[in-house]
Amino acid sequence: MPRVQITGITLLLVCSAVAFAAKPVPPSPYTVLGDEPTDRIARPGVVGEFDAATGAATMLSAPGFRGDAGDPVATARAYLAFDAARLGISGATDEAALPVRFVRAGKAATVVRFEQRLDGIKVHDGEIAVAVGPRGDVSYVASSYRAALGAPVNAVRLDGAAALDAALAHLGGAKATTLALEPRVYAAADGARHVWRALIDPRGEPEGEWEILVDAESGAILRAEDKLLYANTNGKVFDPDPLSSAGVTYGTTGYTDGNDADTPQLTAQTFDRTLFDLAFAGGIYSLNGPWAHCVDWDAPAGTCPTTMTSFTDTRFSDNFEGVNCYHHIDSQLRYLNVTLGLTVHAYQYGTGTEYDPRGFSGADNSSYSSGTGRLRFGEGGVDDAEDADVVIHELGHGIHDWVTGGHLSQTQGLSEGVGDYFAVSYSRAYSNQWTAGQAQYDWVFSWDGHNTFWSGRVTNWDDTHTYPAGLVGQVHTDGQFWSSCSLNSWERIGRDAMDAAMVEGLAMTGSSTNQATAAQAVLTAAWNMGFSPSYVQVIQIEYTSGGCQYGVSHPADANRIDFDGFEHGNTSQWTSVCPPTCG
Repeated sequence: MPRVQITGITLLLVCSAVAFAAKPVPPSPYTVLGDEPTDRIARPGVVGEFDAATGAATMLSAPGFRGDAGDPVATARAYLAFDAARLGISGATDEAALPVRFVRAGKAATVVRFEQRLDGIKVHDGEIAVAVGPRGDVSYVASSYRAALGAPVNAVRLDGAAALDAALAHLGGAKATTLALEPRVYAAADGARHVWRALIDPRGEPEGEWEILVDAESGAILRAEDKLLYANTNGKVFDPDPLSSAGVTYGTTGYTDGNDADTPQLTAQTFDRTLFDLAFAGGIYSLNGPWAHCVDWDAPAGTCPTTMTSFTDTRFSDNFEGVNCYHHIDSQLRYLNVTLGLTVHAYQYGTGTEYDPRGFSGADNSSYSSGTGRLRFGEGGVDDAEDADVVIHELGHGIHDWVTGGHLSQTQGLSEGVGDYFAVSYSRAYSNQWTAGQAQYDWVFSWDGHNTFWSGRVTNWDDTHTYPAGLVGQVHTDGQFWSSCSLNSWERIGRDAMDAAMVEGLAMTGSSTNQATAAQAVLTAAWNMGFSPSYVQVIQIEYTSGGCQYGVSHPADANRIDFDGFEHGNTSQWTSVCPPTCG
């Protein structure tokens, strides 16, 4: 895989890509889910989806509006007024009612995210994301705008402190760090309600990062959900993993976890790699660079090693996990940002991606937190931070969160599929990998899963299951559709092009985007970036073939309105930059 040569330090790295599969977390007794409507319907002649209850559009592809290419924010706001009826916007579309919350200028589009407010208060999960293409045409819209909301049916009688007490009491009186506390309006089944939204990180049970909505009048818990994105794993990180690089199966002599024990066989799969751009002060290197930053915030302590020379620990040492994490996080983000020229970084802080390679008090969990933008890895079974698939899977959640400005979607397991996609895209790029036709080629978490610890996941799910009939309502299972169907295109157009389309497409989506509408966004991104017609056609075909029945439409067919005498997509009107292999 490509490496950018920047001043660094050489280390001995037992690099492993794992066949780790994120295991589902058992349902928590603290969870209280709301009953917001989720049914979507299609309309003849429109590439989009609509809320079945309100009729408001939740996704529109190429809705037929063009504005000033030089001012995408103004264009996006003008579009809201233009298409207010279809979007279900009943009132004003100005800054007071729909302020701009986040703008991302990408290669495929500039995505402007508007936040819904009612009398100056945020509407919970109310957002409209408008993607403005290179010529000023609106190419994709994702909306979770709460249409026909009406005035709140309750009064505000609790202050923030009382609401926080109610939230903590719901979690059994747990000691916790409060990450956020703010008033919001919530679209409940019986109408709009004033609520307090608390984001809480308990210290101990229940584990997680809990978003709790407290009724501002009664103190009732209207919604409580653990927002951490988990991957329960049992894997090690090698390069990409010891089984793939050796071409053997788990259980072969010397190739078992063995409680972190070194074996001659596993040590033979360690490789010298360069850790780029490490912090160096007082003659000491630390795992702190522009793309990755080891931070020890969770038990056990002492997880971020330093050195005066090079990092030479093998997997038996507890120092190994931190080094492996740095290498893989840095490699993936350096590839996306430097090699592909995309913009992918945490919005929660200004350093490299913060991670704790040994957290959860040693429990068998790993997670990405959208509240903090941090990755945390546990140690149950095979240590999670020793497994590249686990690391990149969790980083994939981060990528999804960052490019959407905090509005990733787990609808139909989309973000789980995104994590699996990036994990396999990363590991398949190595030369010492399984090849197509071998069963392990389609495994996720080859070292962490598919063994005595657990069964892992796969990326040929579409061979034996069909979307959407095959959805079962379990995010890890359903996410296999997204990773499998997207990797079908990866096989035909390559990593550079498909990773770029994935990142730029996800950037257009919202917090309730499902797999089919995300597929339309990825296809639109490829079109906007100027991919060759053959590449765009490949993505369309793979998203509408076999078990991948996403029903996407070619962007050139979605909008036949002529702009300045040219049909949408006429290359005489396009100037764009695409990845090296976009065709």
